[in-house]
Formats: sequence, C-alpha cells, structure tokens
Amino acid sequence: MSDRKKRITMRKEEFLEKLRARLSQTMSQQEVTAQIRYYENYIQEQMQNGRSEEEVLTELGDPLLIAKTLMDVQETQEEYSHPESNIYEERGGQESGDTQRELHRMEIKTRGGSLLAAVIFVVAVAMILWAAGTVLIHLLPILIPLMIVLLVVAYFKQK
Repeated sequence: MSDRKKRITMRKEEFLEKLRARLSQTMSQQEVTAQIRYYENYIQEQMQNGRSEEEVLTELGDPLLIAKTLMDVQETQEEYSHPESNIYEERGGQESGDTQRELHRMEIKTRGGSLLAAVIFVVAVAMILWAAGTVLIHLLPILIPLMIVLLVVAYFKQK
C-alpha cells in the first residue's frame, strides 16, 4: 500500500475516532455506535461511487463540529420528548440542571430580543436623520438667501 493511501486511511480512522471520542462524552454507547456506523457507511458508499476518501472527508468537515451538531439535535429531541416537565420546578430548594440550562436559554433569547430592539432603534434614528437631511438639502437654496435678506433688513432697522 502506498504512503498516500496509508495517510488517507489514517485520516478516515482519525476522523471516526475523534467523532467517537466526542460523542461518547454525552451519548450512550449504542447511539455512538450507530452514528459511527452511519458515517463509516457514508464514506464507503461515496468511495464506491468514485470519490476519493480525501474528498469525502473534506466534504464532511470537522468531526468535532459534526459531534456538536449531533449532540445539540439529541438535546433538542429530548426536550421535545418531555413537554410535561416544568422548567420552574424546584427540587430541594435548588434549580435542577435542566432548569438552569432552560433559564440560560431564556436569558440568551432576552439578550437577542434586546439586541434586535437596539438595531431597530438605530435604523429608525438613521432613517429620521436621513429624511431630515434630505429635506434640509432641498430647503437650503431657499433658506440661505432668506436669512441674508433678514440680516440685511435687521441691520438697516437698527440704523
């Protein structure tokens, strides 16, 4: 086997091992095995269709990012599968980990809403200033001579 082929095979194994290690931190062994099997089969299918292993791995991207996405999806599915749970429920006078995570999400959403309100405010002020500037530019050719005439009249009234 050539050095290049060994390096590519190593990349595939390294990819799958990084994915396995990261998924094992939060998923059951059965779920990790299923995900690893899926990506292993996907890589093999793509290679059977004429693509190089290097192309497939480049397309897939960072295994740690894939793992994060899979874990986020799993967490979201778990939240929707337990809608009857009350996030404000207290256990022993302390908030549960789920409650803390949910409150953190609500805090982030609130910050996002505040940011959106600030952006809307800035855009509204900019539009008002733009409109006022447009009106002022059109009125200046009339206002400047009018102000000069008023100054001359005021000067002669004083004398």
